[in-house]
Amino acid sequence: MKRKHTPRFAQDAAGANVRVSWSVDDWVADVGICRGTFYALKGDRAPRSTTVGRRRLIMEAPRDYLARMSQTELQTCEPGLSQMLDAALRREAV
Repeated sequence: MKRKHTPRFAQDAAGANVRVSWSVDDWVADVGICRGTFYALKGDRAPRSTTVGRRRLIMEAPRDYLARMSQTELQTCEPGLSQMLDAALRREAV
């Protein structure tokens, strides 16, 4: 039986609640990649995450990850990454 992740929130400087962790399923849905692609990300390409027991929790917001990857894409000119980022940012804007 798959356990459901309860989102964790913290307060930012303005007092608003901000989500601080995502399950792999929630995070990949927000970014627009599959689980296999997530687990294939290595080094600087991988989001900040931690393992708690047997569960992997992502500590980097999808929006922050996409912004970081767009900067990486601009610096390295990796083909294909810009299309993925554009599609994900369009989905997030809606």
